[in-house]
Amino acid sequence: MATWSTGSAQSAYQFDDTFSNPRYSMASLATTNSSLSANSQYSHTSSMSRPLRPPKHDARAGLWNNSLRVIPCGKNHSLLRWDVSFATCNICGFSQWHALMLQARSMDPTTFANAMNSMRDTPKIDFAGSHSLHYLMSAGVGMEYFSHLHQFKETCQNAFGQNPLHVLNPQDLGEELITFLEWFKVQEHPPGLLLTQRDLKGRTPLHCLLQRPMERDLYSKILKTFPWIEHQLSTFDTSGRTAIMMMSKAALKLKSECPSAAAAIQAGIVEVKVFLSQSDDNLQHEAQNRSLYGFHDIARGARGTSYFGFYECRVCNRTNAHSNSYLDQLVCACTLGRDRNGPDDTGMTPAHALVTQSRCNNDAARTPETPVQTAALMHALIPRGDRTLLEALRVLDREGNSLVYNIAIRGLYELLEYVLHLEEPNRRRAMVNTCQMGINRREWSVLAAVDHARSQIFDPDKKHRFSKTKHMLVKAGAQMNPGVTTRWQISSGY
Repeated sequence: MATWSTGSAQSAYQFDDTFSNPRYSMASLATTNSSLSANSQYSHTSSMSRPLRPPKHDARAGLWNNSLRVIPCGKNHSLLRWDVSFATCNICGFSQWHALMLQARSMDPTTFANAMNSMRDTPKIDFAGSHSLHYLMSAGVGMEYFSHLHQFKETCQNAFGQNPLHVLNPQDLGEELITFLEWFKVQEHPPGLLLTQRDLKGRTPLHCLLQRPMERDLYSKILKTFPWIEHQLSTFDTSGRTAIMMMSKAALKLKSECPSAAAAIQAGIVEVKVFLSQSDDNLQHEAQNRSLYGFHDIARGARGTSYFGFYECRVCNRTNAHSNSYLDQLVCACTLGRDRNGPDDTGMTPAHALVTQSRCNNDAARTPETPVQTAALMHALIPRGDRTLLEALRVLDREGNSLVYNIAIRGLYELLEYVLHLEEPNRRRAMVNTCQMGINRREWSVLAAVDHARSQIFDPDKKHRFSKTKHMLVKAGAQMNPGVTTRWQISSGY
């Protein structure tokens, strides 16, 4: 039994040693599965497979195939052909290589492999950090196409928090989808990380995959593959929706366009409900405990239960095991493996709650918590040196505000310094250049918001805090009016 704990969730599951063998590459995985249908040019195709359609690019929203988020460049790349040379987009970084990945389903695997070999010098990463796997997995191809990507199997999250599994279109994978998920389960440490990471809207790959129309039995098989499944099914995204609620919305959206696809998702909802009703009582109890008292309650000022000199922690349910301070409670929740990045039913993550909610000290005067104390809580929630927790820095709140924005407009420069230090260098500039809706429903940058807040303050100490905050932002590369590429670029394109 392998166990792990990350910022996304804590997991325990069993896996076949075959997948832990480093020689078991994506190429061998695809070759093995393709041999199951050796008499066919293509791999097993699901009955949910749709007719061949050209890739769809929403240039205004910044979206490929209604799933993969890219920098919104305003230029429609849908008609660009992989076999006709064109210049890489100077706004979003879309290249001829990406066109090949998106159009792979329209050619046989051999043609696809030959085309890849002819494009060795073509940029393979777009400016938002989406790699080859992101584009190919959104195209809905069969397993054998992935055998040619063993040199380009990067699984990192893009600027929008999506790893390749967030955009996986399983229409041509059929039963091989389960093998595919098992392969991804052990590609990052700790095992299962890729199956639990959250995108900017707090959605895990499970949330996204369950919204896809599939054969009915695949839904139940998927539920047995994902780690900490009861917890994932019960958690929310930043809109306050659970997996079943997301599935219902997806089915409703497809009802007029493709009734059979909508019916498939509705059948999937039934499978999810049946699975939950049959789950182990202990696992359900643990999932319920994680959804009860925890980070969000602590962030909102809860201190547990005290009576006659005794303190009962509502996280660990022990008496006088530690003090009722916010820090001790938070450390207790971290120690017990609570989800450090899961939004609550209002769509707020623990990190956003720590920043936006007011707390006071436990003294007679009930003095407000100091910025240094707030920073100490964030240090405990997201400690240095654990890159698996960095996604907690990137998830937005329900209004679409970034964590850096919520920190900066409050003048919490101590916390801003810590968060900027935690983030990966290639993401730092984009981190300080996100834009949100400001006054009069007009979009403004983090720097513009801080500058406005500073101009409204007359207290010298508070004004000094905002001056230091502004200085840190500028030093990190913040601009007053950043262009769309500056807001999201985390890669040079190669």
